Amino acid sequence: MPPKFTHEWPSDEEIVAGCLEHGTVTKYAAALSVSRASLGSHMNRRGIVAPKTTRKLKAAKPKLGDAVSREELLDAEVKDLRKRHAKYRTVDVQAERVLAEIRAAVEAPEPRFEPGVLDPNKRPTPHVHNLLFSDTHYGEVVDSIQVAGVNEYDVDVCKRRIGGVHKALQSFVAHRDYTFEELVISCLGDMVSGGPGIHDEIRESNELTAAEQGYEFGIVLGRFVEELVPLYPKIRVLGVAGNHPRMARPHASKNVFDSFDWMAYKTAETYLRNYPTVTCKFPKSGVLIEPIVAGRNAYLFHGDGIRSTMPGVPWGGVVRRVNEVRKQFIDLDPPVVIHQFQLGHFHSPNVVPGVLMNGALTGTNEYGLKNFGGGAPPTQLLATWLPEKQRMTDISFVTPA
Repeated sequence: MPPKFTHEWPSDEEIVAGCLEHGTVTKYAAALSVSRASLGSHMNRRGIVAPKTTRKLKAAKPKLGDAVSREELLDAEVKDLRKRHAKYRTVDVQAERVLAEIRAAVEAPEPRFEPGVLDPNKRPTPHVHNLLFSDTHYGEVVDSIQVAGVNEYDVDVCKRRIGGVHKALQSFVAHRDYTFEELVISCLGDMVSGGPGIHDEIRESNELTAAEQGYEFGIVLGRFVEELVPLYPKIRVLGVAGNHPRMARPHASKNVFDSFDWMAYKTAETYLRNYPTVTCKFPKSGVLIEPIVAGRNAYLFHGDGIRSTMPGVPWGGVVRRVNEVRKQFIDLDPPVVIHQFQLGHFHSPNVVPGVLMNGALTGTNEYGLKNFGGGAPPTQLLATWLPEKQRMTDISFVTPA
């Protein structure tokens, strides 16, 4: 309770003016540092009547048949916007809670490596490496017996093949007669095998639960990037979620980041936070538009939304998709030009003008053998860009054993 008023009361006129200025008797009492009861008693003794303008006036309720006022329309719009904001705010809060748990669980190591530097003995035309990294399906098991011995896959094989990708990058950097100023890693989804939302047979045969997949692969990805730091002065890691690691049972179009892929990405980002030359970008979206080199926008997406009657790789569907996306963005104001599309999902590495389709680290699995007669060997694409010319100068198929 405010202290008892020990000074002389304001004049009657000042009290009326104060009530008007502060809006209510209660607020004016607080400004005087007295209780509402004390001020009210003083006003009663003096016969001071609170100004009517300080009292809240209730708007008359509209009657049936009255015209809808502009105030009613605005009030309804405000209520709708508040409801929408509360819904999306809940999603943000849930995501932040997950990230807080990840940050608490992951101990980011102190930097163990110095960033790479440009070699003065090589040609002074720095290039950019762009690794398409996807469909690692960490946690999936391919039984050698069930695919007639053509392949096998589990967590250890996945880690070994990721190590093979690392060795390939080392070899490219060492044996090219020019230097690399940056590595851009395009993570295109299905980095882990999946959990609640994926097929029953995959979920039941997985080597790890979905939560273990997301957390462990996040550490694996973080260490993979960390060990590339000495090769490149800068590293950018980009990522979109795939369809296998989704939380929802049906294929998701909204909140596609509600995925163990996104959890793995954010775990890796936390792991790498002490490396200033490494930047990460993992949007809450199924697509990401990002320049690989200045002036050359790449459109990253997983590819699971593409439909076609063609077996294997549905190029008809791919062509229709990229043409429609290009049109969507070129019609914006200002227009956004998409120079290249990057996707995974189909486990079949392919390169056509303007489209890079990544392979998978899994190789042939039971599903591919039964439905398509096999699958491509473990493959990831590695593109080389020349920023000076704003063009891609080389594409390599990295095929770890």
